[in-house]
Amino acid sequence: MNIEPRWLTPLFPQLRLYPLEGEYAVFNPLSGQTHFINALSLEVLRLLHESDGLSESQIIDAFSDGNDSAELEVFRQSLETHIRHLDELGLISSADD
Repeated sequence: MNIEPRWLTPLFPQLRLYPLEGEYAVFNPLSGQTHFINALSLEVLRLLHESDGLSESQIIDAFSDGNDSAELEVFRQSLETHIRHLDELGLISSADD
């Protein structure tokens, strides 16, 4: 049985977010690093913050509202990359660890 990993954003309350022309600068006071993310990545972080951990399928479901769109399909195709990038930046972590 293949269970999808679930993701959390435990640092979200401590992050400092600064909007910059369609992107966001995210300062993590724990690491002292600033990262640049797009609006979609910020929405993923917010969604994970409001949950007890979500898998990629659950994230897609939360964005779909029961509708399939071209934007949703692009998101579906790039979500794994988004998740991997946010994990590498230390902005999310596995809920299953």
